[in-house]
Amino acid sequence: KQWYQRRVAITAGGGLGTMGIKLANKMGHTVTAISSSERKKDLALGKGAHNYVAMSNKESVSGNMASLNLIIDTVPVHHDIKPYMSLLAPGGTLVLIGVVPKNYDFGLMELIPMRKITCSVVGGTKVTKEMVKFCYEHQVYPDIDIITADKLNDVWEELQKVGNANSTRYVLDIKASLK
Repeated sequence: KQWYQRRVAITAGGGLGTMGIKLANKMGHTVTAISSSERKKDLALGKGAHNYVAMSNKESVSGNMASLNLIIDTVPVHHDIKPYMSLLAPGGTLVLIGVVPKNYDFGLMELIPMRKITCSVVGGTKVTKEMVKFCYEHQVYPDIDIITADKLNDVWEELQKVGNANSTRYVLDIKASLK
């Protein structure tokens, strides 16, 4: 709520990242997707991002320096967060979602001018209910494919080929699998 109509970025393009893109878009933000390469650009723009920053592309990064109020980092493994700091506008905040067991390396200079880093593991029950209600009211849903156990090998082969190049998450319907 405090970030209404801001310039918001979401890192990564997996399931959580694409949900972040969809939610930020429906909340009225100007949404930038951030990823390591151009590989997920079409996916991110198709999910509602207005802009895309490929961290491996120096022109892409330099064209977006100090432009974002909020970056929500959904990368699920330890990674270098320092490059993201240059994308934050003065007073901007980087929010790390999830916890990794290794400390992040950054210096105080990355926090100037008045940039902040914070983290969040989960919201409370009240916030979760508000988000579920918002998703329902704005028809924001995760990209899932419900499968039965006989499709597991096919899904496994597909994931081996494309990795996490799409945002679909597979849900195993155990009850239907037992029929």
